[in-house]
Amino acid sequence: MFLQVLRDKPLEDVVQQFLATHAEARITLRDANHLLSLPSRVLDVAPGRICLLDPGELEQSYQWQAAQPLTLTIWLRNMKHMMASTFLERGKAKEKNDDRPAVVLELPKVAYQVSGRLAQRVTVPSSEHVRCVFWPGSLEMDRSWLPVMPAWSGGVIDLSSGGMQVRAHAGAAKLLRTREVVGVEVTFGAAEKTITLNAHFCYARPEDANMSLCGFAFAADESAYAAAKDILAKKIEQYAKM
Repeated sequence: MFLQVLRDKPLEDVVQQFLATHAEARITLRDANHLLSLPSRVLDVAPGRICLLDPGELEQSYQWQAAQPLTLTIWLRNMKHMMASTFLERGKAKEKNDDRPAVVLELPKVAYQVSGRLAQRVTVPSSEHVRCVFWPGSLEMDRSWLPVMPAWSGGVIDLSSGGMQVRAHAGAAKLLRTREVVGVEVTFGAAEKTITLNAHFCYARPEDANMSLCGFAFAADESAYAAAKDILAKKIEQYAKM
């Protein structure tokens, strides 16, 4: 199953695994008109609360606002777990007997467990022309700076309900960081549907001196994905039969 809803005891069990492994996490939130993705990891869990390492310790500091809504994504093995939460306060939490700066979030009562995408992946047939344009930031970012034929584009190699692989210029891929939020626009053929949604940049694997294979994971908890998933499902079914 690609998506599973966790509540009550199954969610409690997964949360304990987050704690036991100090699982890697991302906090996604809106700041003015921008979408920010902040890296973190799980430090502690208490009734109604989950403590994460302050993102400022790893990469990027942030001025937190009381009761600020956010999306919490936590990785456990080949699964990612997406949850809606709110910021409660800043504090301290133990990590290997050291007090570390932490952000305290409301412990969600529902999580969406998203499996790895290998089982759903289909190769785009050579007869199909599927193109992707991507850009740093998110859908809210101004794209007026993109040239008519941007380096930030390429052909889609394979596709799933959870993400895609794109052959793109190596120079553009080098400017993106792992799990950075990007906006993507995927066009299926010259006269077919176009979908636009946010994604996380996952990797860039050099193919030759000029091109890289870039992996993107769709932000499946957002309204833009909800609007695109039916088109994705139809295309995946179509390509699987070709």
